[in-house]
Parts: sequence; structure tokens; C-alpha cells
Amino acid sequence: MGFMPDDLFGVFGRRIGRFLAVDGGGFVCLYCTATEVVVLCDLGGMRWSLVPPCPLGGGKKWFGFAVEPDVELLR
Repeated sequence: MGFMPDDLFGVFGRRIGRFLAVDGGGFVCLYCTATEVVVLCDLGGMRWSLVPPCPLGGGKKWFGFAVEPDVELLR
């Protein structure tokens, strides 16, 4: 999968303790539970980006369902 760029890791992982991950359709999303930051990796092009917060709020409650309706959290 490669490495997360340093600038994104600075935002995502500054206080990383635990994170959740989902994948589907060639994308991987990582959700940091400490900062509620979501990072998206497009595996096809190895492009990383920050995902804007959900306008409805809810933290991790929406995570996974916004990516794909039948996705399950990776464990």
C-alpha cells in the first residue's frame, strides 16, 4: 500500500492511538479515533488525501457507510 505522506501523517497521526480502516473499490479510508480525521488512499494511483468532515456530524458513526453501504470495518 505504500506510505502516508509526512504532511498528511502530521494531521492524521499526531495523537494516533487507535484507528479504524475500511476498503472498497480500490480505496482505503483510515479514521483516527483521537482526532476524528479521515484519510483516503486511492490504491490505483497511490494518491492520498484528507476527507472533509461529514456535514451531518456524528464522528465515526457514518464511517464505512459513506464509503460503501455494505462495507464492514476491517479488524
